[in-house]
Amino acid sequence: ETLSWLVATERLAKAHGVPLVVGLIPVGTVDPAYVDFWRFWPKYFSAALSSDARHRRLAVALRQTGVPFFDLRDELNGVPGTYRLTDGHWTDRGTQLSAARVADALLSARQQLVAAPAAVPAPAR
Repeated sequence: ETLSWLVATERLAKAHGVPLVVGLIPVGTVDPAYVDFWRFWPKYFSAALSSDARHRRLAVALRQTGVPFFDLRDELNGVPGTYRLTDGHWTDRGTQLSAARVADALLSARQQLVAAPAAVPAPAR
């Protein structure tokens, strides 16, 4: 369902001359410290592993559709201390790394829009 929704959103955005960039956010399994903490509780850790598998499948499928996206796994993978151990949210370090990547993606989308502005349909009255 997520893939079909993203493909339809990209088509709609393109039809209106609006750039779309999708950002994929991995779960804490990319942080070695998070994995080391949770591996002793496999019943609970399995939820994170299942989410990680869905994330990976979505990334593969998005590459096949051509929907523009970036995967924060590239910035966070293998970097310890990016996820809080108790709740799986980003730490300050994880937030900083992610924010820098999101900012790069938004600036790139803006530059593409300025370089080649698309004809945007007039609003219906």
